[in-house]
Amino acid sequence: MADQTQVNQRTAESPSELPSSLGKDVGGFAHVLLRLVELQSQLFFAEAREARQRSIVPSVLFVTSLILGASCCPIALIAFALSLAQLTSLSIAAAFLIVLAAGLASSLTLLITSSMLIRNSSHLFRRSQEEFLHNYQWFKAAFKSNRTTPRDSNDCSKDLKR
Repeated sequence: MADQTQVNQRTAESPSELPSSLGKDVGGFAHVLLRLVELQSQLFFAEAREARQRSIVPSVLFVTSLILGASCCPIALIAFALSLAQLTSLSIAAAFLIVLAAGLASSLTLLITSSMLIRNSSHLFRRSQEEFLHNYQWFKAAFKSNRTTPRDSNDCSKDLKR
């Protein structure tokens, strides 16, 4: 999408390329942390918009299947059961049971189809999760290096790649 930021391309402000004075510069650390929060929230909202757009059809199918399952088109099903009873040697009760089974099978088919489509659209927030994990690991590494001896930016980058 046009409003999404590329997450695989790191810029000079990227957390993995921070100056070695980060442990001593609380203001710089806070700036980078706020920037990460801002970028993480932008990614989340972009993916939420995408999730909303991609889940419309499965949601409509799901609601339709629930309506069909609940109502089962009573007049049409009753008419079909009575016709089945007249055309065959089945009792009215047996004809109604056959029509009920057919209506429930149709509803179940629609329900399974919509559930599979909804499940397939659940991977939409994968990029947000991966980026959040990367940011969290960077934060832990930066905070840990702040508590121990100062490191240069290359050492911090190596820790993040693990």
